[in-house]
Amino acid sequence: MRLKLDENIDARLAGLLQASGHDALTVREQNLHGTDDVDLYHICSSENRALVTLDLDFFQHPPISAGKYSRDHRSARSG
Repeated sequence: MRLKLDENIDARLAGLLQASGHDALTVREQNLHGTDDVDLYHICSSENRALVTLDLDFFQHPPISAGKYSRDHRSARSG
């Protein structure tokens, strides 16, 4: 699986994922820390990577919507 770990995810997780055979990069190792959410979305999309983030408002931007493979934190609390 191709993943990009946001800056709010411990970078050590990338190593664990890589050891398990995943193609995992971090925002920090690519010097993308502080990148706007919409820009980061487009970067991940162009790289065919899923973004792993703890940013609860990431999906609040108009061009970004929670897809079928994302977990909407609001639904987890209401169920």
